Amino acid sequence: MEIIILLAEGNTEKTLYTKLLKRFLNIEKSSYDELPIPIKDLMGSFEKKYIDIFIVENKLLVLLLNCRGYERLRKYVKEILESEYLIDAIKNGLNNLIIVADMDKNPLNSMKGLFASIGFIPKIENYNLHINVNNHEIQIHIVEQGYQKEIEDDLEQLVRQVECKINKAISIFEEKLGMKLSPKQRLGIYEAVLVDNNGLPQLIDLIIDKTDDQEIEKKLEKEMKVIKIIKEILNHEKQA
Repeated sequence: MEIIILLAEGNTEKTLYTKLLKRFLNIEKSSYDELPIPIKDLMGSFEKKYIDIFIVENKLLVLLLNCRGYERLRKYVKEILESEYLIDAIKNGLNNLIIVADMDKNPLNSMKGLFASIGFIPKIENYNLHINVNNHEIQIHIVEQGYQKEIEDDLEQLVRQVECKINKAISIFEEKLGMKLSPKQRLGIYEAVLVDNNGLPQLIDLIIDKTDDQEIEKKLEKEMKVIKIIKEILNHEKQA
């Protein structure tokens, strides 16, 4: 079975990509105990509570890792690539890593620098990097989030489209203040009104449920690249 490790920058990303996987793919939740032994060995240094595992159409295994910050994401990528268990993991189906991070982190150049620091010079095709590890290749897909800086930019665009009345009220509030609120500040207001300050993950759940597929694909175009990559890998696996 083909295996993908999806490294998400934080809890917001973990919540969103879990929701998108469930919405656009036929997935089932799996457990850590069901992982192949070489993958368990590779992931052994990571806390299990931050790993979610999904089976996609009985063809793919997706490990979604909440990295809790960009610097820790970089650290985890380094640990995976330097692991003594990586070769066995590749032999057992791990051929793809997907790294999702905010645009303001410049993840493509950041990752290229990281790879060079540990002795890897990847072949680059757009935002896809191919790394050779002792004659075994692993493909790394870089997905940048945020139309300006970060994922909250895109989430706020989606919420304002769905909640027009609240968006209008926030605009009036901005006029009274004489200033524009940031996407994070606006999301904080939506969160207070719609989910009683119970957190951005709960707001994401609510808004995705209230939005049709076409609007999600339009407003979350960058984030939907993750789903597109997984679908392409799935189609390749079906044809194999």
